Amino acid sequence: MTRGREPRQTPQPGRLGHPGSREPPGDTRRHPAHFGGGGANHQDGRPNGTELGTMKIETTRFGPLDIDGDRLLRFPQGLLGFAEYRDYVLLEAGPGSEQDAAPGTPTFWWLQSVEVPDLAFVVTDPLLFVPTYRVPVHPQQLADLGVSSLDEAQVLVIVNKQRGTLTGNLQGPLIINLQSREGQQMVLSDRRYTTRVPLVELPSPVETAQPAALAG
Repeated sequence: MTRGREPRQTPQPGRLGHPGSREPPGDTRRHPAHFGGGGANHQDGRPNGTELGTMKIETTRFGPLDIDGDRLLRFPQGLLGFAEYRDYVLLEAGPGSEQDAAPGTPTFWWLQSVEVPDLAFVVTDPLLFVPTYRVPVHPQQLADLGVSSLDEAQVLVIVNKQRGTLTGNLQGPLIINLQSREGQQMVLSDRRYTTRVPLVELPSPVETAQPAALAG
């Protein structure tokens, strides 16, 4: 796992959280463009929605960014290997990033830490690549997330690059409550899913992005 390396290319991203961005249409569980506003406060008392206003964050890939508070995603327990960092935002790769590394590839996103400029993960919706993928969750896990079913949540997985293939950590999905925007990384015991499930082959010899930090 590395941190702080500036990638020269990125997978074809979606657009979310960047000032003036266009939101992709369609089902919000397939395109993580809308994490609903309003609703109850976060468990730590931090309010949801526009009450948070606008904040400036520093990133190594995109430079300083002004982010609406209602774009923040919070993982109270952090991510595996990064438990101390809890606040993130989903971003598209910025202009000039040569984002045509995999033309026609479904949407990828940067899950950028708000607290650490060089900590970011490439993520995607696994259903775009593995339509049969299902996350087995217990009622207590749903209750901990504040949802009654996964229909009220967005499932994402962290993406890695293995030689010429982008792989997904389907054993450690991120489950995010669409209303509160709080999430949790789960570890599945289902051995059908591994930490390196092939998602898409990258064209050769075009060099593609190496995410700055990858868990699992």
